[in-house]
Amino acid sequence: GTWTATITCGTSGTITVDAAQNLLNYTKIGNLCHISGRIKVSSISSPVGEIGIAGLPFAGGGSGEGSGHQNIGVHFRGAVSDVGAVTGQISTSSINIYEAGTTGNTNVDNKIDGGTYIMIGGAYQTT
Repeated sequence: GTWTATITCGTSGTITVDAAQNLLNYTKIGNLCHISGRIKVSSISSPVGEIGIAGLPFAGGGSGEGSGHQNIGVHFRGAVSDVGAVTGQISTSSINIYEAGTTGNTNVDNKIDGGTYIMIGGAYQTT
């Protein structure tokens, strides 16, 4: 199937996804959901804080140690500035995006601009 992605800003501001390039693919087998695709940012307005890709087709979850720390592959193309290793962490209903660093994760709110492509791929456990 397909799902429509939107982008949220944790503190303030907006990031708008191009309506012609906002559909991602998914296949769910049992409690495992595979997602893939590419979205394009059309505009931004002073984004601040954690960036999230919202609209997951199924809530993330599962049981066991670390079930709340599932990772999805994320890649930026055409970003406003260089981006290091980017990772997506599944929350209940979105993918929280961070730039991995030596002392922890860093928000990417200042790395995205109009025209940035965000590629996403991986699988996550559902509830």
